[in-house]
Formats: sequence, C-alpha cells, structure tokens
Amino acid sequence: MFYAKSCFFGEDLRKEKQRRYSYEKSLKEALATAERNRTINPEDDEALRELYMIQLRHWAMKALDELDSIEEELPMARMMAERAAAGITTDEPKPPPTKLKPFIIARNREQKRVFGLGYPSVPTLTVDEWAEGMMKGGSWGNSKPDPAAEAAAKAHADLDDPEMQDAVDPDEVRARQMNWDEYKDTHRRGWGNTHNKG
Repeated sequence: MFYAKSCFFGEDLRKEKQRRYSYEKSLKEALATAERNRTINPEDDEALRELYMIQLRHWAMKALDELDSIEEELPMARMMAERAAAGITTDEPKPPPTKLKPFIIARNREQKRVFGLGYPSVPTLTVDEWAEGMMKGGSWGNSKPDPAAEAAAKAHADLDDPEMQDAVDPDEVRARQMNWDEYKDTHRRGWGNTHNKG
C-alpha cells in the first residue's frame, strides 16, 4: 500500500521513493509481458483481465504522484490568493540605472605619458652617421656586399640550376635527408626555444 509523500519525512521519505520507483519499474515490465501475452492469444480473457489490472495499478501510481505534486503546489497557490486579496501585486521592475557617458583614453598617448617613450630622448647618432653605418655593414646602399652572404646566395642559386643539380652527389642529399628525418623523430615540432612561454 502506498501513501502520499506528505506522510513521510527524512529517511522514510527516501525509502518510500525507492519503493515506489522499484514498484513502477516492475509494473512496466509486467505491462510489457501482459501486452505480449495478449497479442499472442487475443481470445484469452484471463490475459485481458491481467492487462487491465496492471494498467489500473500503473495509472493509480501516476495519480498518486500527481497528488503529491498538487500538495506541494497548494501552499504557493494559497499564498498567491492571499496576496491578490490583500492587493499586493508582483514586484515592479526597478528603473534602469542611469547610463554613464562613455569615455575613451587614447592608450598610446597615456602610455607614453606614464612610461616615457621607451628609449633615451637624447640621440646618440645623427641620421647621417646612422646611414653610413648601415652602408658599411652592407644592409643597404652601394657598399661592398658581405662575402659570406654572397657565397650563400651562389650556393642557393646552384641548387636551383638544373645543370648543377646533376653535380650534387645524390648519396650526400639522401644522407642529409635521413639525418633530418632522424632529428624530426627525436625532436617533436614546437620543442624549440619557446622564449620562456612555458
């Protein structure tokens, strides 16, 4: 026999819920079996009676659950009726807060004002001295090119030339590629210098 949940408290309520759940589960299994028996032998009145009894038990459990839900909602419905009788309405929405005028700080300007320019204000070289240094270093201008850079450019051009590719030893190229493959096997991608990022 089952009672309304309001009759139970604490651990007893938990046990009652477990008992109802297991009973409903057994009812579902019995209902499936009764329906299967009814389809096998539609003339059997005993199978039809059993099917109806299981359905009645199933719907009685559903009604009991609905009664529990109604009992839980009843205090809320009473409270709403009392509030309506007293003239209390639902809370009025609060007025929206006053909007502040957005302001924009010129980030670079403020950053330069706080931190300075990030380099000494007094120049150490004139523009002409800097340009002469760049030309001497071979970075740009009409100065003499760097011999090491010239040799590297020539070697690269030789590899692109189809006639020079025959002169390159294929065993040497294969050995270089094998060494590179072995290196890639032991050094996963991204394992290089991470610049202290982790």
